[in-house]
Amino acid sequence: MIDWPWNCWLPGLPQVHDAALGKRSGRKGDTYYAKGRRSLLRVALRPVTSDNWGMRFKTWVILAGVTLATGAAIACASQPPTPTPEPTATPTATPAPEPTPTPRPSPTRTPTPVASVTDSVQHYAVAYALLSRGEWVEAERRFSVVIELEPNFARAWDGRGQARLNKGDYRGALTDFDRAIELKPDLAKAYANRAMTRYAIDDNKGSEADALKALELDPADPRGYIVLGRLAGDAGLLSAAADYFDRAVEIAPDRGDVFWWRGRFLSAAGEYAAALDDLTIAVELAPSIAGAWLDRGLTILRMADGGLADPRLAKPDLEEAKARAQIEPKNPAVEQEAIRQLKRIEDFEKQAGASLPPLTTPQPGNQSAPTTPTPESTAQPTPSK
Repeated sequence: MIDWPWNCWLPGLPQVHDAALGKRSGRKGDTYYAKGRRSLLRVALRPVTSDNWGMRFKTWVILAGVTLATGAAIACASQPPTPTPEPTATPTATPAPEPTPTPRPSPTRTPTPVASVTDSVQHYAVAYALLSRGEWVEAERRFSVVIELEPNFARAWDGRGQARLNKGDYRGALTDFDRAIELKPDLAKAYANRAMTRYAIDDNKGSEADALKALELDPADPRGYIVLGRLAGDAGLLSAAADYFDRAVEIAPDRGDVFWWRGRFLSAAGEYAAALDDLTIAVELAPSIAGAWLDRGLTILRMADGGLADPRLAKPDLEEAKARAQIEPKNPAVEQEAIRQLKRIEDFEKQAGASLPPLTTPQPGNQSAPTTPTPESTAQPTPSK
């Protein structure tokens, strides 16, 4: 039995000992064929004989093994390394979902009705009509409704200011006119009405400034001329005052308050016939103005003091002034002055007794003022719109 040399290179198997040659050499007791070494492949390819068939068989087995080992080594080198599987996380328990509370329907609020523009316009139209008829209290209430609906409506503030002015609430009127001018700085009528209010509280400087501003913005507004006429009359500038009042009447010949103002001025200037004409037109155009009735009665009494008329002719106007002054908005100043003048007529009748002649229609003329004038009304006149 041949001992195989296991110390040779397996991939190449470079050399083997050819035992078939019968030549040996010894290395420490081992017997090898020392001569005739050939490559393993040449040995395997040599013709098979009866002498070497065993060696050929072993060589073929070795070649087959080497081939298989080499292929396995190449296949292993070409394959990628098998990745190390990552440790699988331990699945955590899924929390049970919390029960969703059933929503409860909230109570439905009834929406607060929002006033439309039509509502405010309707209230404003009614308020303006009330103001024109001299119903100051109801006009003020209506304008307040408009202001609540439209707080930035400057004309509503101006309208309420006019109602308060005619009621004698000068401070309230001044506040409303200030607000109207703040909202609409070019609102001429607000300046004119504030001029009248300032005149009523003896703020002559402020009144004149507002009147001039009103005429600058709207030369066709008679109220600016009325205030300037009153200021000129108070200063003794009668000619200038007459011009201002005449201009106001030319601009607004259909307004009773304009004729009232000029009639008052003419009466104080001693122009009784012209004064009676203007005051008669005033009570016809604006019968709700108690002051106009009072001033016409006072004009007759002045004429009576000059022997130009019977004082009893003033009695119907004074009674009318008293009655209208008691209607809302009440005007206590006009009422008290009418009562005082009625008492004077009553005393005159008592003193004259049965000797009084029948009433005659007065025949006024351009007479001078009486030597003992009848006191004018202490009421501060406030013209209506």
